[in-house]
Amino acid sequence: MILIIFHAIVTFILTGLIWVIQLVHYPMFQFLDLKNHSKAMQFHQQRISLIVVPLMLFELISGIYLAHSQWGILSGFHAINIAFLLIIWVHTFGLMVPFHQTMSIQPNIILLKKTLQHHWIRTMAWSLKSVLWGAILCHILSI
Repeated sequence: MILIIFHAIVTFILTGLIWVIQLVHYPMFQFLDLKNHSKAMQFHQQRISLIVVPLMLFELISGIYLAHSQWGILSGFHAINIAFLLIIWVHTFGLMVPFHQTMSIQPNIILLKKTLQHHWIRTMAWSLKSVLWGAILCHILSI
């Protein structure tokens, strides 16, 4: 039960962070001058990674563990949760990490705007994952 609650809390924290990044951090990059853009991207990537990577690892490992240990009773729920985790991880390391690397080397406003549009996929995945975990917590707490 404790792991379920911690997994949900980490999901909620990551959802809040992704909304701040979506609505504040990434749009802000378009206002940086070329002189400071690479430094700002590197700073953002290094500092946000200190917060996000441990939380994402916990969310992934606990999600896989919960799915494995509870598959018999909640297979549909855990299949959806694992699907969201897969979307988030593929999007993060398949699109966002390369984006940060490119933008750190050579700022590109067109790439930034395109990435902002694609970033909604990850924002929505975490948001829907939070709704899913909110529903399961409400159900568990009402029993």
